[in-house]
Amino acid sequence: MLAQQIVSGLATGSLYALTAIGIVLIFRNTRTINLAQGDFSMIGAFVALTALERFRMGILGSIVVTIAVVTVLAIAVERLIMRPIEQADWLTLSMASRDGSGGAIRSPSPRSSRARRSSSPVP
Repeated sequence: MLAQQIVSGLATGSLYALTAIGIVLIFRNTRTINLAQGDFSMIGAFVALTALERFRMGILGSIVVTIAVVTVLAIAVERLIMRPIEQADWLTLSMASRDGSGGAIRSPSPRSSRARRSSSPVP
């Protein structure tokens, strides 16, 4: 029982450490707070679980598939969302990275929200 708790704690701590190292590396290189780091970790966990359970792959095969899928997803997010706004301020970049960068796609533009505001009171 104690050995199982020790192994479980080491595994959980390793995941926290890897996520923290990823956040620090991204911040030090880009000076942007990447709020999508946890989302990409979660997607990787679900891809690995799906590969193991549904497709009955071995551990090594599911690791390779997980790395490939998350890499393709990260490249797509970087090319389609982050690169077009790379000259923006840090707050815009941080908000674009939230929710796996899905927030930048779904949120309305500032112009459209200003156009909806009216100076006259609502009846």
